[in-house]
Amino acid sequence: DVKAQCTIPLLGYQVEDNQKSVDHPLTSFRLCQSKSVHFFTADTEEVKLRWLKVIRKAVIGEIPECQTPVDGDLANGCQEGVPDGT
Repeated sequence: DVKAQCTIPLLGYQVEDNQKSVDHPLTSFRLCQSKSVHFFTADTEEVKLRWLKVIRKAVIGEIPECQTPVDGDLANGCQEGVPDGT
């Protein structure tokens, strides 16, 4: 997607792996907070595990480290300069 339909802060959410759920595929997981539940399904188990790793960090407020630039672009959406991207 070019633009996100919506954004939600993840602090306080719980991320749950739906490994053995009858109602959802093995590649699904969910985010829960109070009465709010969001279900996600990845294309593969590997992709799901990568998403779970990043989302679990976001849920506790940990900021992932920037990776080495690839072809001049920074990975993980990191930008050079100060936090506001300048």
